[in-house]
Amino acid sequence: MTNMLDNSFWDQRWQSEQTGWDLGAPAPALIRFFDHQQSPPNVRILIPGCGNAWEAEALAERGFDNITLCDISPTLCAKLQNRFADNPGIKIICADFFSLTGPFDLVIEQTFFCALQPDLRNDYAKQMAAIIKPGGLLAGLWFSIEFPFDGPPFGGNPHDYIRLLENEFDILEAGPCDESVKPRQGNEWQIVARRKG
Repeated sequence: MTNMLDNSFWDQRWQSEQTGWDLGAPAPALIRFFDHQQSPPNVRILIPGCGNAWEAEALAERGFDNITLCDISPTLCAKLQNRFADNPGIKIICADFFSLTGPFDLVIEQTFFCALQPDLRNDYAKQMAAIIKPGGLLAGLWFSIEFPFDGPPFGGNPHDYIRLLENEFDILEAGPCDESVKPRQGNEWQIVARRKG
């Protein structure tokens, strides 16, 4: 199916500042994950559907210097180019996630999966497997609730997400997130998966 939530849709959301998903800071659970990373500073990190990229800021503060941000909105990407102009360790790509090539060592998931139409979820899993190197990680937060409205955001069952990933990934961690921000408490799962091979 054609993606109806294309760059025009998301660009209009950024132009009109309809960005209710934005926390204004990195998710606490992701900060804890970053703080426990043993990876070298130049590990290749991707944040797809990066939004305001609070996670990139947190990663840079921790010394990581090979961070790629990808978003489909030209308005947002121009804003990010300006914001991170003095940080050569952060690269911004204005593109569709499905057009990216890797390899990446670590992909951070934060409100990107839920922004995709559900019929693109198989494609999401295939693309993640294609761009994450063997042994690399996909880590982040997924909604664990069915929303009573048409998305985005789109909710779902995290057990279905795991089934989606488990052919190409070993699931290292999967369960309810106990550090969700207040509006999302009880409705998020944290998943860490390692690319097989």
